[in-house]
Amino acid sequence: MSQQFTTVLRELGVEHLLCMPFASEQKGTIERALKTMSHGILDLLPGFIGHNVAERKVIEARKSFAQRVMTPGETIEVSLTAAELQKRLDEWSEHLYARASHEGEGMDGQSPWAKAQALKQPVHRIEDERALDMLLCELGGTRTVTKKGLRFERAQYIDPLLCLHAGHTVTIRRDAGDMGRLYVYAAEDSEEFAAGEFICVAKNPELTGISRQQVAGAARHLQRELNRAHGEEHRQLRARIKQDPVQAIIEHAIAQSRNVTRLPPRSTPYSTQALEQTGRAARAGKMPAPKPWTAAEKAYHEKINAEIEAAASVVEVHDPDGSLRHYRWVRIGRRIEAGEAVKDDDRTGWERYRVSDDYRFMERICADFGMTIDQVVGSRAQALPE
Repeated sequence: MSQQFTTVLRELGVEHLLCMPFASEQKGTIERALKTMSHGILDLLPGFIGHNVAERKVIEARKSFAQRVMTPGETIEVSLTAAELQKRLDEWSEHLYARASHEGEGMDGQSPWAKAQALKQPVHRIEDERALDMLLCELGGTRTVTKKGLRFERAQYIDPLLCLHAGHTVTIRRDAGDMGRLYVYAAEDSEEFAAGEFICVAKNPELTGISRQQVAGAARHLQRELNRAHGEEHRQLRARIKQDPVQAIIEHAIAQSRNVTRLPPRSTPYSTQALEQTGRAARAGKMPAPKPWTAAEKAYHEKINAEIEAAASVVEVHDPDGSLRHYRWVRIGRRIEAGEAVKDDDRTGWERYRVSDDYRFMERICADFGMTIDQVVGSRAQALPE
């Protein structure tokens, strides 16, 4: 059983009941559910291979014979994709199975949909969906904070709040949409934070904005290119799936079920310590909703836009050599440390430059000659724009 699954259950306050080994009578519930799904929908879908070995052999033999007598150019049937299968199962469960009457214990001939409508007890509902999203983020394990921040998957992640936890162990969660962000939680009690409390969002400037889906997509693209080079003739044999009568049945059931609107059940807010902390993590760095501008603010905004348009015609002079480039970034870093306002691009560029090999090389050169970068550049600094 995965650590991710058990962690989510524990932090949601859900009791996890396990079956005893070799106790088949305790596992009948899930087996009955699988049988209902298998006989209710799966055997009607394309790609079904039978309920047992004997049925599978019969189906495979029939398929082989059909392939032998198939006329050239005839459309062949292929299995459903995972997304298509999930869509079929969701539609069958909501519009067919849930609307059918049940004779099981406590059902008294009612359908699951009607039984749920008659429920009078309050339903626990998580109001902060973003907190639940954060709780379901993939765990990255535990790491020890150093003076340089966090080291994770051969990349360095930093944040000002991490300096308060140097030497302490923290728990991290991945950001599914951004490889440059890690959500950091305290793994042990300390003077500033309790165990499990959200600390900060650690960032890696070089990876910010790159999602794991993009990396996986690039890998799939390379794999497709490789397959195309070796199997173009084989892929030309594929065709569209034949029209499936099961889909027509499901669409009819959807149209019938739309005539009755389900009222939302009475619910009460439900939260745990983990949900509260992950909710804080989800809202970290988020700006409040903007308010309508006043006349003065609108005039100021138009003035700023005019200044930006005027500055757009200015030709930027690139740094002619490494020393002037180093001096330019060091000067920007000094302005940031002094609390002056700088452009977002300059702030991001400084964060990337100060961890680069060029920065370390120029600092080592200045140290070897016993000079500061201001002395190295000298009067040439006047050529740089302010």
